[in-house]
Amino acid sequence: MTDTIAEIFNQIFILLILAIPIAAAIWFAVSLILYLRTPKDAPDRQARRRRLIVASVLFGCIDGLALVLFILLMIGLAHM
Repeated sequence: MTDTIAEIFNQIFILLILAIPIAAAIWFAVSLILYLRTPKDAPDRQARRRRLIVASVLFGCIDGLALVLFILLMIGLAHM
């Protein structure tokens, strides 16, 4: 029973480590494409610019955190 629960937690942990940065990257890419395809004189361009800035900040933070967590994991495994 304990092994099954531990395996479920491991799967959820791996899913969170991989899924959240990938989702942030997809959101950033979509925001960038939508912003670049908007004509320069469109009134919607300002809102898309804000969305792009928010997406890029979230993408940078989440990817940075995932990278730091991965580095800490590798350091921990090297010292076992």
